[in-house]
Amino acid sequence: LAMEFRNRRRSKEILPKLKRCSTAGSISSSAGSSHPHFDVSPKPPVTYDYLGFLRFDPINLRSTARRKKSMLDAVASAQSKTVHGKSSNHTDDYFLGRSDLIANISHFDMNICFIPYRFHYTAEELEPYREVGDPEMDDLLNFIAINKDDTDCGAFDDIIAYSEVAYHIWCEEGKQKEHINPRINFYAHYHDGIPNWVDFEQIGRGINVFLAYFPAAGCALIYRSLIGGFSTPKIIQVLKSTRYLTPGKSKDAFSISRDRKRTMERLLDTTGFLASCFAPADDTLSSASLRPGGRGWNAALRVRVLHGKVRRSLLQTANTKNEPGQSTQWDINEFGVPINQEDMAATLLAFSANTLMGIETLAGMPLSDDEQRDYLALWRYLGWLLGVDTVEEDVLNCDDINARVKSSNASSSVNPLLPIDPCGPKKLLYINPSTPVDDDAIIHSYATLESMILHLLHPNGDSSELALHLLNVMRDRFVSKKSLSASDFSLRKDIGTSSLSEPFSLLYRSEVCRKLLGDHLADKLGIPTSTCRRCSSIRKFGFHLGLMFTVNLFLFILRCYTIIPMIFPLFRKLCIRWHGRLLLKILTGWQKNHTKRVNDAQLQSSIEKSSHCPFSMLMTPKLDD
Repeated sequence: LAMEFRNRRRSKEILPKLKRCSTAGSISSSAGSSHPHFDVSPKPPVTYDYLGFLRFDPINLRSTARRKKSMLDAVASAQSKTVHGKSSNHTDDYFLGRSDLIANISHFDMNICFIPYRFHYTAEELEPYREVGDPEMDDLLNFIAINKDDTDCGAFDDIIAYSEVAYHIWCEEGKQKEHINPRINFYAHYHDGIPNWVDFEQIGRGINVFLAYFPAAGCALIYRSLIGGFSTPKIIQVLKSTRYLTPGKSKDAFSISRDRKRTMERLLDTTGFLASCFAPADDTLSSASLRPGGRGWNAALRVRVLHGKVRRSLLQTANTKNEPGQSTQWDINEFGVPINQEDMAATLLAFSANTLMGIETLAGMPLSDDEQRDYLALWRYLGWLLGVDTVEEDVLNCDDINARVKSSNASSSVNPLLPIDPCGPKKLLYINPSTPVDDDAIIHSYATLESMILHLLHPNGDSSELALHLLNVMRDRFVSKKSLSASDFSLRKDIGTSSLSEPFSLLYRSEVCRKLLGDHLADKLGIPTSTCRRCSSIRKFGFHLGLMFTVNLFLFILRCYTIIPMIFPLFRKLCIRWHGRLLLKILTGWQKNHTKRVNDAQLQSSIEKSSHCPFSMLMTPKLDD
């Protein structure tokens, strides 16, 4: 019955599924209408018929159809201006009015209306961003490494705190240019050089969106963004190389239990970062923690240092000459620079646009446009702090694109790379600044996410291993450790034929994950499924039927709890207050736990205790462990 309910098709209004595009990740400017899987004729917007309040469909979202209509209308409008001779030049016609380049692509059941150049990025456009890391942070770490004796900054020390001290000394000396260095320059940039588009009132409203729908957002982050993100082999290669969120090679019971404990600690570190940014720091200003010098502001810069150290460590083992016989930890020719601009932009979208889609899946209806724009503005600012190349100055009156956009990106072999700015208002183009270009952060962020899904989302064996490992990290909480043997820790895929001793929690989380990812992608990741068709006894049938009832009951309650704040403003305010207090408790508990872990690591490494960075536990990856 559960399988039949899951496989029920839409109403007759829904178009049949398109043929899957196996080469969607390699779409380039030369594809055009010659691609065998492209249907280049623009499709009219489809009105999806939702079959009841209990339906959870992560693929056919209402907002998706609306965005498609907006993009197609924009292309049609630009084309009509070209026909009537109103376009400024032929270059603008190519970027804005080429309806013949539109393609409808099905990728893991996601129907994407792909409009290259104007809204979406082709693979040819995205590849150069894989060659760029975080030049500003890389320069800072190089400076500290070269001047190690002068900076006196150890592995467990807080680079941001050291930079703050140097910055204040520089200010007291009158900001003399001859005394400036990368450490001072970096801190001054993010303390004094806030971009002109930053509106801290809007950022505060974005934090309130997260707090108001905190349960749904958290569920979407774990089961849709994190586990779904494992479907990108080029990104998870960093996790695999640093043993971050990945299982170890040993398969004995003790080693697997240890790996799951470490994975849970690292997930809590990510939760601690979110709590540092979003937990209320002031009774009147919800964005106080993200203002320069605030708790969340410092946390974002410290995570950026962590990413920079991981990138530096991996590049030291990189094979840049493509020598077949050379044993290396990182293949820069295949995966690009570790934690590059495309990977960081995709991760930022997983926390922003993809989370909004998860909330819509759980609620059955999208958030308002104002709430979505506020939430995207919040993550645009966080992305800027985390090193995602973002527009700092947008001077549209300037004819020179390089002068118009302030960017820290290095230059490619041909042209300087314009910032992707994934949560920004529009895709930057080399066009006449007087040409009207769409200014909608919602359309741009979702189109960029779709572009990166086509380019990066191609799960492999490592993706399945990571997804199953993450679904098992909480297993020890439900099963007594004394009763576990080595075979009990094995990652079983064929749950339908397993006995009732299989942990209920694993099946439960797997089914929730399937509700947020869709069955096609979940099957590719090897996520277990509970089905009544394989049950050989009434007892097993009852077990699986009870499981599906529990999953749907949980999702039904979560849907109600998410919809009520959308409808009743008073309840929304109460949710913001309750969830804010909850995040404060989470932050306090994480800080105590993390401090203990850092102190233990310092003792084990015989490192002299110092004022450690809150994220220092993750800043020295054990590449050989």
